[in-house]
Amino acid sequence: MVVRIELTNYCNRHCPYCFFNDQLTMSPQEMSLEEVHRILDYCRKDGLNFVFLQGGEPTLHSKFKEILNLLKTRNISYGLFTNGIFDTGLLDYFDTAATSDIVLNYNHPSTYSRESDWELVNRNIDEIVRRGLSFKIGYTLYEKKPDYQFVLDILQKHGLNKLRWDLARPSGKYTNKYFSLEEFFEMTPIVATFMKGVEKYAGLQRTDCPIPVCMWFAEQLDFVNSKVNLSPPCGNGLNIGPGLVVRTCPASIEIKDVRLTDFQTLAQATDFITTCENRFRWGLWLLDDCKNCIYRVTKECQGGCLGHKKAGSAFSIGRKELEEYLCAVPSFMEKSEDIIPDYTKQADDIQSILRHYIGLYEGGKRSVFLTYSIGRCYEALSDYDEAIRWYCRVLDRERGHIVTKNRIDLLYHIKAVKCNPENKQVWNRLLQALIKLENLSSAKEIIKKFDIKNIQIN
Repeated sequence: MVVRIELTNYCNRHCPYCFFNDQLTMSPQEMSLEEVHRILDYCRKDGLNFVFLQGGEPTLHSKFKEILNLLKTRNISYGLFTNGIFDTGLLDYFDTAATSDIVLNYNHPSTYSRESDWELVNRNIDEIVRRGLSFKIGYTLYEKKPDYQFVLDILQKHGLNKLRWDLARPSGKYTNKYFSLEEFFEMTPIVATFMKGVEKYAGLQRTDCPIPVCMWFAEQLDFVNSKVNLSPPCGNGLNIGPGLVVRTCPASIEIKDVRLTDFQTLAQATDFITTCENRFRWGLWLLDDCKNCIYRVTKECQGGCLGHKKAGSAFSIGRKELEEYLCAVPSFMEKSEDIIPDYTKQADDIQSILRHYIGLYEGGKRSVFLTYSIGRCYEALSDYDEAIRWYCRVLDRERGHIVTKNRIDLLYHIKAVKCNPENKQVWNRLLQALIKLENLSSAKEIIKKFDIKNIQIN
């Protein structure tokens, strides 16, 4: 669960691609210190010790220094999403231990209205790096022929090994500059060239939001490995704005007249939003390829941005949906949906997808990701030996495909627990193999699917 505190709804830039564009046209508002205190009280109740600060531009908040000191006093670590246009002296208030991550949105120098702003952004980057604060550049591709050399230059200059990038997504009311879902696929050659350039400098690059997995079937992207966070579904995030209004991603569904105080915990608020979003996330598919996709079955791909999915829909949620949700959930800690798919109920579907993939492979399409995906089908069908054989074919093509190595390791550990179901050490080794592919909480949930004896693992 990620809590994003929107300290302001105003900004000192107007990036054409910003998917907060609709909110930035409202009358300027900022969150009160009392509201920040209230959110942190919720964090304590949920056992959460991390929040993300964003806006608008969060550093414009009139009491931003006090907020940083408050977070330090409350032992809350924080991330910050900023455009970098702030007084360099503000960095004196950043706690190296508490600042978990700064994401600085970096734009082409020609887009800054004043040359002094471009110089200030770069001066702040110099100082952030000098102080050893956890930091990465954020960059959004929004033009069909982008000039991104300046991004590669800053990565090289400071030896930065992380980059968050993305293709421009629609704002809630489609008022910004963004790529349609069809244009995402048209951008594949540009994305491939860009990623190869980044790979020379950044050891880890990730997209900010979901990209349809089928984009990675293109042979131009065969070099992609675990250095790239391929296409996780969005969700499990909660945005809280001034007035404690509850929101989700600006590209997603509109939420009206719902506040944090309507919920007993942050977990409950997050689950409410996720439950509502899932109507689009798992109930609407825009691409023909979604039908024959193993990642739809495993719920690793949602078929693109929710902003694309809800295009033309006036769907919004408000008090009515909130009341229905609160009446339907007997316990506010109860999750609305099991996030781990039951493959045994979908075996026929997976067999059909496997036949489709094999047909493509035998027809001459031999991309690394297609080969890997065939292995994923056999894995979902619990045919681990055949899955390993297909994963080995991936490594024959791309020895550096780390995620494939991790899956092979995982399958050998699954085979081991089936042979030694009462050996606790074997179960712990399986958990460690899963953590290379999943976060800890998801890994433990997946373990339960195998652990019929309910062995307690660390």
